[in-house]
Amino acid sequence: MSATESPATPPQNAQTAAATTAAAASAPIADPEDDVAAKYDLTTSFCKYLDPHLLLPMLEFVQTTNLYAPTDVLRSKVDLLNKTNMIDFACEVFAELKGLEGDKPAPEYVESMKNRRDGVINQMREFKSKLEPILKAIRDPDTTEATEFMKLKTNREALEFVQGRSEAQITPANVEILQQAARFFFNCGDYTQASEYLKYYHILGTNPNSLSSALWGELACDILLPDLDDAITVIEQIRDNIETKSAFDAVPHQRLWLIHWAMFPFFNSTNAQGQAAIVDLLFQDKYLHIIQTTCPYILRYLTVILITTKRKRSLLKDLVRILKQEAHTYSDPITQFLVELQSNFDFEAAYQQLKLCNAVFDKDYLLNSVKKTFFENARQFIVESFIRIHQRIDLRMLAQKLEMDVDTTEKWIVDLMRTAHLDAKIDSENKHIIMMAAMQPPNPYQQIIEKTKQLAVRTYTMDTHLGKQGDKFKQFRPYHKYH
Repeated sequence: MSATESPATPPQNAQTAAATTAAAASAPIADPEDDVAAKYDLTTSFCKYLDPHLLLPMLEFVQTTNLYAPTDVLRSKVDLLNKTNMIDFACEVFAELKGLEGDKPAPEYVESMKNRRDGVINQMREFKSKLEPILKAIRDPDTTEATEFMKLKTNREALEFVQGRSEAQITPANVEILQQAARFFFNCGDYTQASEYLKYYHILGTNPNSLSSALWGELACDILLPDLDDAITVIEQIRDNIETKSAFDAVPHQRLWLIHWAMFPFFNSTNAQGQAAIVDLLFQDKYLHIIQTTCPYILRYLTVILITTKRKRSLLKDLVRILKQEAHTYSDPITQFLVELQSNFDFEAAYQQLKLCNAVFDKDYLLNSVKKTFFENARQFIVESFIRIHQRIDLRMLAQKLEMDVDTTEKWIVDLMRTAHLDAKIDSENKHIIMMAAMQPPNPYQQIIEKTKQLAVRTYTMDTHLGKQGDKFKQFRPYHKYH
């Protein structure tokens, strides 16, 4: 989707991107080692809801996975680039494709692309000329005043601010050029310039539809630069905009696009607070409904999110319930790992699924960066669950399952007991983990305390409630005697 288009209806170039990427995915390379990754590859599903510019880095990654024939991936990239103004990049990729095919680009193609390039350069000069008065007013040498402009609350105040500082007449029509220029530079691959213009337009613009579309452009730029903290902020703005300003029939589709775009900043950001905000968004009922009915493969990413984000483990129970409900629609080693561990308590099956997860992570563009964190947390998750329901565990058996040596496993378990507050000890001589709570018989006194510790609060609540009911009864008694 271009920088300023709304995702309410997928634009033609995004549809074309999806079609060409699907064509590339139709002929996976037959490599037994990649069978699992190929079976669970989500490239063709995910790309339907992405801007072509967001698809390009994904295709760059796919090219390194060897899941698909290099010529098919290059052909998809050429088709995408031909929809943009990145002429030089398109020529390079096309020449690489022809080289693999044992050919060279035709002279007619080279000439046509040269003419396109000249046209883009001329258009770039025109935009810079048209924007000079308004940019000069905004980019004042006085840094203090320029900062004040970015803090103005209303579009009218911002426009008056610019008009008062410009020798030329600045009108709303001049402001709209910012939007047009942002779209143009975005299609040229100059995301820094496009982002700057879109931020100015966000302050100065008055057209609600254009402002809504500009937010999506800002998000695309922030993802591609990358400026992930700003991306998370824009996601929250888009969420609010969808719920308050979007047409009713466009809301589900826009939520669908936002779900996919939100994955990029989450899996690449180190901002824990921002990541938590995205988790809260995705686990709202209205977004979960979209995921379950339209894109159940997103459950893979929700599973990884909760396993790698310890602060949100409270949502695991709800996620496991959804995974079981949607197992007939979508399932992969990652989702099955969580179901086996948290619902079926089949640790052997969970180990087997975890082994399969390795291939999935290696070939997934979004998950590749969090692979190490996921496996560390997944192993910890297994051990926590295993320890809590067993009295005595053989360290050698556990080390074998975790594919670690015994000494490393012992040190790792010691750290886990400290961080997870597990009431256990290690018998180093016999190489056993012993759960202390399991060895002690239940304390009747402690059980009574646990069962009655909320009794006072409940009694007070009941007393208050009955008091209110009594007040209501007294209030209506005077009327009762006249019957």
